[in-house]
Amino acid sequence: MTIRRAATLTLIALSIGSFTYATYAVTYAQRSASEAPALTAADYVEIQQLVARYGFALDTGADNGYMLADMFAPGGSFNQIQGREALAGLARGGRRGPLNVRNMSNFAIIKPSREGATGIQYAQAINFGERDKKTPTEMDHFAHYEDEFVKTADGWRFKSRRTFNEGGSLRPASQRTPPATDSSPTR
Repeated sequence: MTIRRAATLTLIALSIGSFTYATYAVTYAQRSASEAPALTAADYVEIQQLVARYGFALDTGADNGYMLADMFAPGGSFNQIQGREALAGLARGGRRGPLNVRNMSNFAIIKPSREGATGIQYAQAINFGERDKKTPTEMDHFAHYEDEFVKTADGWRFKSRRTFNEGGSLRPASQRTPPATDSSPTR
């Protein structure tokens, strides 16, 4: 083996070793900085199920609104609404019932956090027309949610859920109501 070839192989070995160490160091530093425990597959599924039930609970007002309220941890909040009774009241207002479908959303992007997990998800509200009243079906608004989840004795719950409207109403300008602000509830 020539000196040149030995030097090349040594350089390659050192480069691979340095890259491996750097990758490990960055990964370890990121993990240590956040100190976020890893979520299990079951955690991800349970959080996705919580998020999926939200629209149904809000639209139907199930269990007199308590299905929605019980999705939140004690002290949990939706925008500025806090407390079990106030959260249940949110699911009682507006057009509600077992045949009402309005709030639709996609899967949440879930990340571990020091307190549990965080999530973000897009959502839209559609007002389905009523044939007997000859009202049209229309896209009402679209938004995204920013969530904080905590694991309780009863499973994963919302610690907080905030709505950010992405464009207000899609109705003609003459039929619009003022768009909700970041702190107002979106139904």
